[in-house]
Amino acid sequence: MNTWFIYALGGGWGHLNRTLSLGRVAATRRVRILTNSPYWLKMRELPSDFKGEVDWIAADTADIRGQIREQLLGDRYSCLIVDTFPRGLGGELVEVLSRRSDFKRVLIHRDLNPDYVRRDDLISFVAEHFDLILIPGEGENLPFANLPQVRSTEPWLSRNSWELPDRATARSQLGLAAKTANKTVLILASGRAEELNFYGEVTVRLAGQKNLDVRCISAIQPPNCPPELWRFHYPAFEYFVAADVVVGSGGYNTVYECQALGIPLVSRPFRRLYDRQLQRLNRIVGDPRRSPAIIVGDADMAVEAVAALLPLALPRNLRYENGAIAAVEAIEELDNREGERTT
Repeated sequence: MNTWFIYALGGGWGHLNRTLSLGRVAATRRVRILTNSPYWLKMRELPSDFKGEVDWIAADTADIRGQIREQLLGDRYSCLIVDTFPRGLGGELVEVLSRRSDFKRVLIHRDLNPDYVRRDDLISFVAEHFDLILIPGEGENLPFANLPQVRSTEPWLSRNSWELPDRATARSQLGLAAKTANKTVLILASGRAEELNFYGEVTVRLAGQKNLDVRCISAIQPPNCPPELWRFHYPAFEYFVAADVVVGSGGYNTVYECQALGIPLVSRPFRRLYDRQLQRLNRIVGDPRRSPAIIVGDADMAVEAVAALLPLALPRNLRYENGAIAAVEAIEELDNREGERTT
C-alpha cells in the first residue's frame, strides 16, 4: 500500500483539520500526518475515526528542523503532501525536495500573505518542485493559482453531509432539550490564549438572554465561561446542525463549515503571520450566494450582530460537497502515474 506523508506543521486548527479530513477519505492509502498543533494533544484523548498515523512534534523541540529533515529524507513514501508552506515552516523542506525524486509532491494552497510569497520567491519554487497544487475552496486570487498544475476543489470538511447527526441529536449531545422553540448560538473559541477572553465574554452576555440557548465549544475553556456552557468535542462541525448562528473567528474551518451548512456567522478576524482571516471574510460578506456573515471587533458588536442574524436563520443545508473527496481522487491520479520525477 502506497504511503502518503502529510506535512501539517502550523499552530492552529486549520492545518490539522484539513489534513485529517483528507486522510480519513483516503481509506485505500497508508496516511501519516506530521503536526506540531497543540490541539492534537487534546484530540488524541477522544475517540477518532481516523485510521492513519499522527506523529506529533513539540514546537520547542531542539533542532526541530533537523529532525523533520532527517525523517523526511530517511522514510519511504510515494507522495509528500505539504499543507500551506511550500518550503516548510523553517525551510526544512528545501533540501528534501531537492535531493529526492522518488515521490510525488502535492501542495495544499491556502491563502497566504503576499509579503511571505515575495520574500522567499515562492512562485518559482512551487512551479519547480510541486506536481500538483490543490486549492481547497479558497478562491482563484491566490499567489499560485495561475500555475498549470493547479486543481481547485470545494472546501475540505471534517464530515460528509450524510455523517452529521440530526438537529435533535446534536442538541441532546450539547445538553439541551432535543425539541424547543429556542434559538441556539454556538460560540467556537480558538486561537491564542489572550483571544479566548472575547469568546468567554460573548458566552456570558448571550446566556442571559430569554429564549436563547448558548454553548461554547473549544479545546480550552475560555476565562469567565461558565463550565455548564462549555463543551469540547471534535469535530465541532457535528454540532453545527443545532446552531442558528455561530460566533467565531475568520479561520478556515469556522468560515467554510458555516458556509457549507448555510449558517449565519458572526466573526471576529484575528491577525496572523501567514493567514489572512479578514480577506477570507471579505470574500463572503455581502455576497448574495453566501450565507450571511458580519465582521465584528469586540464583544459588544458581537452581541448586536447575533441579534441581527438570528431572524435570518434557515434550515440546515445538508447537500454540500466535501472537497476532500475530489482532492483524494486528484492525488490518487497523480500517485498512480508510473515513473519518478525528472527534476
